[in-house]
Amino acid sequence: MEIADDRYLGVDHYRSLGLMANPFCAGQWGEPSWIPSEVEAEAHRLLSVLLEAKAQGDARPLWVTEPDVIDDELFMGAISKLEFMLANDPDLNALHAYVPLPAMRIGSVRAILSVVSERIVFREFDETLAAYFRGVLGEADTGLASYKVLGPEGLARFVSEFETDATAAMRAVFGDEVLERQDEHADDLDERQIDVERLGDDEDEAGELDDTLGVAPGVDSEDDEDSEAAESPASHEQMVLDYLIEHTSVHLSPVIARALRAFHERGQVAAAAELRVTKAPRKTLASAVKLARARFDDVTILLAEFEYWEDVPESLRHKIVGALSELRWSLGSDARIVFFARRSQAPELEETFGSANRLEWEFKSFLNPLRFEEAGLDAELVDSWLAAATAPDHEPLTVGGTALASAAEQSAQDFDRFVRVARVAVECAAERGASTIEDADIAAGFESVSASEAEEE
Repeated sequence: MEIADDRYLGVDHYRSLGLMANPFCAGQWGEPSWIPSEVEAEAHRLLSVLLEAKAQGDARPLWVTEPDVIDDELFMGAISKLEFMLANDPDLNALHAYVPLPAMRIGSVRAILSVVSERIVFREFDETLAAYFRGVLGEADTGLASYKVLGPEGLARFVSEFETDATAAMRAVFGDEVLERQDEHADDLDERQIDVERLGDDEDEAGELDDTLGVAPGVDSEDDEDSEAAESPASHEQMVLDYLIEHTSVHLSPVIARALRAFHERGQVAAAAELRVTKAPRKTLASAVKLARARFDDVTILLAEFEYWEDVPESLRHKIVGALSELRWSLGSDARIVFFARRSQAPELEETFGSANRLEWEFKSFLNPLRFEEAGLDAELVDSWLAAATAPDHEPLTVGGTALASAAEQSAQDFDRFVRVARVAVECAAERGASTIEDADIAAGFESVSASEAEEE
C-alpha cells in the first residue's frame, strides 16, 4: 500500500481503531522517524483536549505550556500540524485563526478580527453564507424597507430556489467566489483601514460604523444605490441581495452587511478587508464568529509567539490582557482561545488565562535523543504516540496489545523501519474498518516499505 506524503483523510477515517489520526509519521528518508512522529503526537494530544472540551461544552481558554529547553521550531511544527488538521478535516468542521503576538501591534482584537475575516471569506464563503441565511429565511422581517420592495412572492420565489440548491442560490445573488471583479481597483489603497487601525481596541463602546467611514473603492454607497434604483427597476436577484444585506445589517452586524456588498461588487479581497473596517472590533469579531458558527461546529483562536512579550511596554501589556479578557466573554461559547507560551513567559496573560484549562506539552524524546542510538526501538515512546492519537473516550492501543509487537520484532530494533511499517499497517487497518492492527496489516507494511527501499536504491 503506497501512502502519499500529503495523505489526510480526517478523524473519521481512523474511528474504528479508536484513533483520531495515524500516530506514525515517516518523514523524509534519512531523517529519524521519531522526530516528526513525536512532534505530531503533541498536536494530537492538543486536538484530543479540544475535542473533549467541545463535547463537554467547555469554551474556557486553554493554556498550552511549552518546555523551556525545546527549540521553537518544534512548537511551530506541532502548531502547524494542528492547523493543518483544523483547516483540512471536514469531520472536524472547524474554523481556526493563528495570531502571533507581533500582529497585535494594531490591537489584539483587531489582529484576531483580521485573521478570522480572511479565514471566513476565503474558505468556501458561499457555503458559509448559505448556512447563515438558511436560518434567516425561515421567518421574514416584514418591517425592512427592502422587504417591502421584494414582497412576499419575491421572497417565496428565492426560498424555493434556495431549497433546491442553496449554494447555487447564493452565487446567483452574490456572485461566484473570485478574488477581484474590478481589476481596475485591485491596487487601490483603502485608507479607511489605516484610520481604524490607529484606533486600536479602545473605541469598542461606540457603534461599529458611523458617518466618518466611507465605502471601499469600487463599491457603491447607499445614495448611489437609491439613485440607480430610481432610474431603472431592480432585478429579482438585486431585490433579494438588498433584503439579505439589510437583514444582516439589522440582525447581525452593519460591518458584515457592508462586507457582503463588497463581495458582490468587488470580490473576496474587498470583502475580507471590509470586515476589518470597524470602530468596534470586539462587536464585529463576535458577529463574524456567529456568522462562522452558522456553518462550522467550532471556532478556535490560536495565540502564540510570546517570546516578544517582555519587549511590550507594561501599559500595553495590561491593555492586551484587558482586551482579550473582554473578548473571551463577548465570544461566549461561540469560540475558544488557545494560548501557547513557555512557563512564565507572559505572566500577566498566564495569571488571567492559565489557571483553568492547561496542557503541558512534553516533547520528552528531545530531552534525551541519544537513547535511540543506545536502545533502538522504544516501545514506551510508541505507546505514548498511540495514546496521544487516541480519540476521547477510547482505550489506547499498545505495541504489546497488537500485531505491532511482531513488527517491532521483525524490524530487528530498526526504529525508522518500524515506524514506516507501522504507518502503513495503521492505514491498512483503518481502510478495513478494523478495531485493531492485525498480522495482515503488518505484512502489507513490510511489503510497502521494502518496495520503497528498492526504489531508493
